[in-house]
Amino acid sequence: MFQFSLDPCASYLRHALSCFMLLGPDHCVELCVTANDVTLVGAVGGPEEGRMPETPNVVLALQLTPSNFHTFSCTENVRLGLHCRLLFRELFHAKGVDFLSLSGDISRDNIDFELVNVGTMEMKVAEIPLLSRRSGQITLPQLQNERPVIIGIAAELFRVLILSSRDRFGSTVTVSVIGKQVVLRGQDKAVVLREEDCIIWNPVAGRVFLKFSTEKANALLNASILSNVVWLFGQCNGPSCMLNFPFGKLGSLTFYFGEDNAGSEGNAGSEGNAGSEYDPIHDDLFW
Repeated sequence: MFQFSLDPCASYLRHALSCFMLLGPDHCVELCVTANDVTLVGAVGGPEEGRMPETPNVVLALQLTPSNFHTFSCTENVRLGLHCRLLFRELFHAKGVDFLSLSGDISRDNIDFELVNVGTMEMKVAEIPLLSRRSGQITLPQLQNERPVIIGIAAELFRVLILSSRDRFGSTVTVSVIGKQVVLRGQDKAVVLREEDCIIWNPVAGRVFLKFSTEKANALLNASILSNVVWLFGQCNGPSCMLNFPFGKLGSLTFYFGEDNAGSEGNAGSEGNAGSEYDPIHDDLFW
């Protein structure tokens, strides 16, 4: 059995859920609760309804931090499948002063939902039906390299890049770390971020490549609104990439892009494309 309640921040959770909604109107998610974490996971490619594969090909994970909850208890690790739109519907009118409480058990067919307005003490109660339920933990994809590449980009600048991604990059962006510069390239154009435009942690000399898809650009934009900085995590020996969006003490949203999700190298442009048009980023894009 599990039960947890959040300090008045239900509206933040609603905003985070909207990113899952942008993956598809009937997107199924899995709520995973253990003694140490609470994670909502969405999988790529239409999994069996309400269930994730044992090693899910994750496009989005909402990871919450129980130590910052108002209350939290968990006596058994559970994985509960549900329609994201049903949870989002109950949170649709949530305000910043609302407490949220969720509780459930693997033996039950639903999750108990309570939303309490701190000012008026008005309570909204609902039962969210489950599509599946099982014991155990979920394994999120990890970048398999002991020397990761980490890039931090101001959320405002990230939104500018994503908003122009269709015209500038197409559906796939290749990120090259070259010394103290970051080059974002797609199709026949590229943007250069200088050292003062971003944070780079790259323990490997030479050039490093990451790759991610912008096909779900609206979900990426929504996630960035909650954050001050967007973090790109990559690996030195492959194109797989994670985009992480922290939002305060509550937790973070993470998009995972493996090789299949990132698209083909041909869509992203190649390192040897001497005809790429470079577009340096200037300081006046930070506001």
